[in-house]
Amino acid sequence: IFNYIMHFTVPKSYFGHFYILSTILSIITVSRYHQYPITWMYLFHSIRRLYETLYISKYSNKSRMNWSHYAVGIWFYSVVHIILNIKLNSGEINNKLNTNAFYLFIISSVEQFRSHLILSKLVKYSLPTDGLFKYVCCPHYLCEVGIYASLVLYNVEFLFPLVWVIASLSVSAIETRYYYKTKFKDQIVPNYAIIPFLI
Repeated sequence: IFNYIMHFTVPKSYFGHFYILSTILSIITVSRYHQYPITWMYLFHSIRRLYETLYISKYSNKSRMNWSHYAVGIWFYSVVHIILNIKLNSGEINNKLNTNAFYLFIISSVEQFRSHLILSKLVKYSLPTDGLFKYVCCPHYLCEVGIYASLVLYNVEFLFPLVWVIASLSVSAIETRYYYKTKFKDQIVPNYAIIPFLI
């Protein structure tokens, strides 16, 4: 039984549950703190990722993830909203638009959307080479880092979710780059997995 529990998997399409949860929590937060730009930013992020998961990303019936990854995803988005609401309630987040955070958020969001579009149109078992895929193997992960970095500019407490995003996505990106290097030996694979000149 223990072995069954440890190796139990769920469909990767369940990623959509993360963004359904995040969208619902974001709507609640916006209804309480509508004068704060950060709440609208995160609502936009949640809705966009939900749209991408439902209508752009392609998951085969065989694409699955361990239940623990699913549980951690639910935990992560819950924690982000808990942090956001605590900091808003305590008055530790400015209700003025942080232009640096906004530009970083928008650029990262647009490029992440483009990267997901490129991946969705990719011929199966081929190497993505368009857009930011020329420079890193997983630009959609890099953009996720940029999105959470933009939140840190509103409050340093978001450093904890940012570190988690960097750590977890770096592992996946490094594995992806290894796969590309092994699978596409005759093609040029970017030197970096997720962050140029670092990872």
